[in-house]
Amino acid sequence: MADELKAESLDLSSLRIHRDEGPRRGRPGSVFLIAGLAALVAVVVAFFLLRGGTRAAVVQTDLVRLVGAGSTSAVLSAGGYILPDRKADVSSKIYGRLEWIGVDAGSKVKAGDVVARLANAGEAGRVDEAKAALAEGERELDRMKRLVEAGVETREHLDRAGTTLDLAKARVKTAEAEYEYTLIRSPFDGIVVRRNAQAGETVGPVAGGSTGSSGTSVCTVVDRSSLEMVADVNETNIAKVKSGQGVEVTVDALPDRKYRGEVRQVVPTADRQKGIVQVKIRLFDLGDDVFPEMAARAAFLREGGAEPGTRRVIAPKGAVRDRNGRRVVFIVDSGKARAAAVETGREGEDGVEILRGLSGGELAIIGGDGIEDGQAVKVADKK
Repeated sequence: MADELKAESLDLSSLRIHRDEGPRRGRPGSVFLIAGLAALVAVVVAFFLLRGGTRAAVVQTDLVRLVGAGSTSAVLSAGGYILPDRKADVSSKIYGRLEWIGVDAGSKVKAGDVVARLANAGEAGRVDEAKAALAEGERELDRMKRLVEAGVETREHLDRAGTTLDLAKARVKTAEAEYEYTLIRSPFDGIVVRRNAQAGETVGPVAGGSTGSSGTSVCTVVDRSSLEMVADVNETNIAKVKSGQGVEVTVDALPDRKYRGEVRQVVPTADRQKGIVQVKIRLFDLGDDVFPEMAARAAFLREGGAEPGTRRVIAPKGAVRDRNGRRVVFIVDSGKARAAAVETGREGEDGVEILRGLSGGELAIIGGDGIEDGQAVKVADKK
């Protein structure tokens, strides 16, 4: 019995936990997990450190433009309007009721065309009456000639018949002139830009282009071939403008088109209130889509400059800079500054001509001398 108890005691002792045993070996997967977490933490820390150390530079930008020759060959520019040199407010020569009008805005007319007519039944009747009297006078003169030749009437009666015939002719001319006054004609070839009256209205002569008590013009006719630009040049710059000087004109309504021109006249007086002198510019290639009174801008070209109408790439002022012996323009490309080597031409008031290196449409960085190639940049908001 004692031996059995002793055997059980020995078996229970084998179940004790031995505290003095060496450390147990961990599982292999735990090592890789810890290493991965450490690497991730290192990457996150490095990202924030680098982000704080390379914050994007805020830069001002402007567009590289594809424009006409005037931007680089111009000595100055000025605004103004497209105006006709020949323009007429067409009115009647006498007062009367407008019976018929045959034109509207956009109608093309020739010199002498009847554009409107006053009520003229009375004038037409007087013309017929005068012509009838003239025919009667001619017959009477012929009769008197035969009678004088036959010795029946004296020479005095023949002379009296001749005088009567002359008076009849004069009355015909007067009646026809009065009838002509009722016909309103175009003074020259052109296009009607405005109709100012309707049939049934009373109209009359217009004095000095005015309306109201002096009369009402029937329509306004413009000679399109006389369209020109009248530019308002600051009087301090008028010395830069000469007759015959080349000009490139841009119409505000058609900004993508350039029109060739030359200075026709410098008006020899100044507007002392505005401080400007008007310059009239002859235009050579206007299309039918350019209308009188349109706003326009003129670039007065320097002698020997590019031919008006030539297209050029223009970088904005402050975009071209010297780096390591070459001229570059920094372009914003995918959030970074990219240095584009360029060859430059003339420098004008609107920018620098780019002969090679840019094609137009790029976003150029202006100013910011500390910008480097590849640097992260952020475009400043335009105010």
